[in-house]
Amino acid sequence: MIIAGLLFLIGAGIGFRCDVVVLIAVAAILVLGLTILWFLLGELDISKILIIAAYLSAMQAGYILAAYLSARQDPN
Repeated sequence: MIIAGLLFLIGAGIGFRCDVVVLIAVAAILVLGLTILWFLLGELDISKILIIAAYLSAMQAGYILAAYLSARQDPN
């Protein structure tokens, strides 16, 4: 849960400062890094793949919230 919270904050930081391309790059690095790490340790199974999906969901939720909050509001 701590890692998911940190990824939420990272996603929010990306949402406030950067474009979606940066989020895609960070997500790709996260997936590749965790997959390689768990494969080398011999612990890659379906539960680890679901953990990766949960981590990506947390990061994307942070990005979506920050992008929504930083969008320009229509004065009308």
